[in-house]
Amino acid sequence: MSTTSQDQLIGTIVDDRYRVAERLARGGMSTVYRAVDLRLERDVAMKVLYPHLAEDPSLVDKFEREAKTAAALNHPHVVNVYDQGIQTGPDGRLAYLVMEYVPGVTLRSVLGKHRALTPHLTLVYLLALVDGLAAAHRAGLVHRDMKPENVLVSREGDIKVADFGLARAATNHTGTGAALMGTVAYVSPELASGGRADMRSDVYAVGIMMFEMLTGRQPFTGQSAVQIAFKHVNSRVPAPSTLAPGLAESLDDVVLWCTHPDPNQRPRDAQELLDQLIVIRERLTDAQLDYTIPLVPTDIPLDASTHDATTALPAAAERYEDPIDAPAPRASIYEEEPATTVAPTTVSPTTTEPSTDHEPATAVYGQASPAAIAPVAPTPEAAAPRPLKGAAARRAARTPTERLSTVRPGRVALIVLLVVILAALAQLLGYWIGTTRF
Repeated sequence: MSTTSQDQLIGTIVDDRYRVAERLARGGMSTVYRAVDLRLERDVAMKVLYPHLAEDPSLVDKFEREAKTAAALNHPHVVNVYDQGIQTGPDGRLAYLVMEYVPGVTLRSVLGKHRALTPHLTLVYLLALVDGLAAAHRAGLVHRDMKPENVLVSREGDIKVADFGLARAATNHTGTGAALMGTVAYVSPELASGGRADMRSDVYAVGIMMFEMLTGRQPFTGQSAVQIAFKHVNSRVPAPSTLAPGLAESLDDVVLWCTHPDPNQRPRDAQELLDQLIVIRERLTDAQLDYTIPLVPTDIPLDASTHDATTALPAAAERYEDPIDAPAPRASIYEEEPATTVAPTTVSPTTTEPSTDHEPATAVYGQASPAAIAPVAPTPEAAAPRPLKGAAARRAARTPTERLSTVRPGRVALIVLLVVILAALAQLLGYWIGTTRF
């Protein structure tokens, strides 16, 4: 593309080691390139801070510390960080981060092609990405920007989470200075109201992603990022079954658990969530795992007001004529079979709307030249999910951990009663047969 050919960094060698080959994406604080490591002779992804940001010593210091922490992670579902450095030249400082290059697509691309996923496929993605997130949480690292754009699916089907911890380096460069980086569609209530991010904030974002994978839609939409953030603070995420009747109750339960407005009522970290997802996967029947909701026709034009403030990422998926041709994710290790700024409500509109000068809010590498994939416009009833009522409301009020990990006492009592009755009938039948024969 022409913008790539005009990039002055293309064709140069950074730190006498990395030859910049092409630009992949641009984000709120950096540009991502495919580069060649001349020493090891391999492709890498290079994230380069914008020049004006690289001149800020405090930002560069945070960028370096976060990179070192992320580099300590060594997990099959986490994008590896190889190197970072600063090069000083006649045009100023160049701060860069070198990462594993993952050619393929993002989870956003997958959702753009498949719309809603079956529970089976949803759990394949979730078990992998939550496993990687749990490794980060054990290392004391909070992602702060979990969303489909930051989940990569390689051409071989490997699932990896990208951009761990890098959002924290940008907190001093948001609209108000007190805001945190994140995509508004996945921001937790405490972050939207000006609080601090922790592991439970990541879990909330995963819950929103799970809702979207199961239903094909985000739970909250609006005319602006501020409206969507307001809904996260003042509304409850509905159960996925409100849009997908017939979905297994345990899937509703885990979404409601992850997205509880009170952080203390959510899983304390990704490991606790991972443990429950494994239990759910083992207990669901084949019919429940293969459940498919009716899909909205794909030729419905997109109503931009129904999508979040971040443009959907690219799509290397354009190479695939049909969803079935896209790279299938590898079965999870638990399977036997194969920067939109979000601030307190005082944030100004100029800090919440996407820039027309840049591509999606967080640069995700391993993509073809960005070309936005438009999500399906929700139907009227899907745009405003009905509130929880009856049994769904009662489930939301109960303790999720107990609900997910135990069988209902009422069912146990009924089963025991039936067994006792059958045993008594068998004894009576045996006594009657014995007396009639003799």
